[in-house]
Amino acid sequence: MCNDGTLEDRITNHRNPLSTDHIIMYSCQILEGLIELKKKGILHRDLRPVNVFLHNDEVKFGDFDSAFIYK
Repeated sequence: MCNDGTLEDRITNHRNPLSTDHIIMYSCQILEGLIELKKKGILHRDLRPVNVFLHNDEVKFGDFDSAFIYK
């Protein structure tokens, strides 16, 4: 389980908004994750904040139901 919820939870939490550092950190991790998926020939097709999970400030992708493997 991911202890920090989803990226959507963090974006919509107005009591504790994301800092610029967190935005940059999560964005870089998302891009790195997409690069790794591409290397493996996987297209997620449903990547959005509700499907990006956070665990100890680490990004994890979820909901691969509509993913497409092209290799």
